[in-house]
Amino acid sequence: MNIKLTADSTCDLSEELIKQLDLSIINFFVTLGNKDYRDGIDVFPHTIYDFVEKNKLLPKTAAPSIEEYSELWKRYCGDYDAIIHFNISSKLSAGNQNAVIAAKNFDNVYVIDSLSLSTGTSLLILYADKLRKEGKPAAEIVETLNGLRNKVVASFVVDTLDYLHKGGRCSGLAHFAASILKLHPMLLLSDGTITVHKKLRGNFKKVCFEYINLLNKEFSNYQDDFAFITTTCDEDEIEEIKAKVKSIFNFKNIHITSAGSTVTSHCGKGTYGLLFINKTPI
Repeated sequence: MNIKLTADSTCDLSEELIKQLDLSIINFFVTLGNKDYRDGIDVFPHTIYDFVEKNKLLPKTAAPSIEEYSELWKRYCGDYDAIIHFNISSKLSAGNQNAVIAAKNFDNVYVIDSLSLSTGTSLLILYADKLRKEGKPAAEIVETLNGLRNKVVASFVVDTLDYLHKGGRCSGLAHFAASILKLHPMLLLSDGTITVHKKLRGNFKKVCFEYINLLNKEFSNYQDDFAFITTTCDEDEIEEIKAKVKSIFNFKNIHITSAGSTVTSHCGKGTYGLLFINKTPI
């Protein structure tokens, strides 16, 4: 089958991988003050850092409309046997609901609720591309991916609780205590929702290495085809993190991506995640 892959902009794939996959992106909205922007088009993480620092306000995010999903697929449905679309978790955004409604107007559009976010979604996209190249039909690919979602290990460690605190996701007392004790939450996607999996203590570099060791201990039965390092960290920190990952994991391919505006809006600068697929449900 000739299968087209599409996804929303929260998948945080690099431009290079988007081109390699011939992936078409539909962009989320980010609102700064009273002005709307398109994620990855006219708003980027550095824009958000500057806005929050200057205005002491967090951005808001919104999914594309039903009509916008329809317009995306109209451009491709006549040229492909099927379209498989990937969304951020339905428990985190209305995007999946809007896409499902829009897909009812098409005979060849399949919508995948990733039950994840950021490159947790992209792991499923890479797997779909692998199956597509093997000649699998769209319905079989979708069935396989739906069975794979609960094996995706999507986690992040956060340097500062400032963004979570300002966004109402962390109480003032907890924020104060974390600042004093130098606590960094490890966030894990579980059944489509974000949970605090562990609280790690120390400077951020030490925490990053502890986080990698913890992942290796808890999820040692992993698929080694590919993984993502997704981050809002500085470039020199990323190289150290990648070296640490390579020293204890055996991934054949490690893709480095920058977290987009959605992750940045909720977690801020100094957020880092190692994302991969486990062989068994997490």
